[in-house]
Amino acid sequence: MRLPESVADIATGLLVRLAVRRHGQAAVLRALSRSERAPCSIAAF
Repeated sequence: MRLPESVADIATGLLVRLAVRRHGQAAVLRALSRSERAPCSIAAF
């Protein structure tokens, strides 16, 4: 199922805000940046 980008942006933002409220910023960032989530290497630049 593919949602329109605007809908996905709203849903993602809401879920991230709820997770931050419940677990804190550091925990959410740590969870999203776990190496297990990456299909291969990750590079910011």
